[in-house]
Amino acid sequence: MIEKKTLAEQYIKQNLEKSVVLPTHNDLIDARKYGLTILKFNPYAVYVKKINSKQRHLIMSNNNIESDKNLIEDLHKNFNFEFLLNLQLATGMKFSKTELQYVEEIQNTPKLKSKCMYEQTYKASKTDFESQLKDFKNRNENVEIIPVSEVFTNDVIGKIAIAKKYNIRKYAIIFRSYKTYSANLSKFLSNLRVAGIKSIVFGICPTKWNKTNASMLLPPIRFKADYISSWIAWGGRATPVTLLCDDWTFKDLDNSDEGFIVYDGKDRKQIITNKTSMTFNTSFKKIDTINQANMLCRAIKPLRKVQFESLFD
Repeated sequence: MIEKKTLAEQYIKQNLEKSVVLPTHNDLIDARKYGLTILKFNPYAVYVKKINSKQRHLIMSNNNIESDKNLIEDLHKNFNFEFLLNLQLATGMKFSKTELQYVEEIQNTPKLKSKCMYEQTYKASKTDFESQLKDFKNRNENVEIIPVSEVFTNDVIGKIAIAKKYNIRKYAIIFRSYKTYSANLSKFLSNLRVAGIKSIVFGICPTKWNKTNASMLLPPIRFKADYISSWIAWGGRATPVTLLCDDWTFKDLDNSDEGFIVYDGKDRKQIITNKTSMTFNTSFKKIDTINQANMLCRAIKPLRKVQFESLFD
């Protein structure tokens, strides 16, 4: 009989180019702290930088560039991932030129092969977007540029066309309320697919919309996002991650599929149901959810549109 771990390794090799859930830097730190394993489905992880609107002038100050850059370099050195920068922002935030300079500078490290270019404002025309992208590429010739836009950005089709013109291979979307912006998300992702550009969806929070009947991981997967990552809660509170299960609705991990993963010779259910250390179990559940979601999201059978939408009523 083939070991479950071997099956998992085979599965990863066969699905490297398919949709994956990216770990945040906090996930990697927790995994190391508790001796857990995050399966590496792709080279990317996400560094989440929270930008409090009332303190943005302090957070995005030139005085913090070196310390933030060093943090990203340390993460890259300690964890063998290529880190993407996810700025957790207030909805529709417009960047000043100084703030855009800060965002670019903290990614100025030879350790990184990619740089995220945040659109100055979602109201920008495609001409403004092209000007910003062209200047950014001229300053960063030897790295891959990944534009980042709000899900509701103005003239999304025009901006994707500009990205294609400049040989952009990946484009990141800032996820907002699915109920409010489901049409925007679907349109953005479908047009990226048509253009042959890989999509990244930043900022999923599966527990934020408590009235829904399904995990918020589901919408970007249904709309065929290539990479998906979660947010980090404001105020440092815990953010339980809800598991994707093979019936498309979320369940608590205690009731979920057995999965492929074995940790130190123990089946995942043996660890989940062990109540001796709540802190350990909480961290394990989050790491395990990332692993299981990556296994399951490729095998799930999509519901018809009316069934899917009823999950969010």
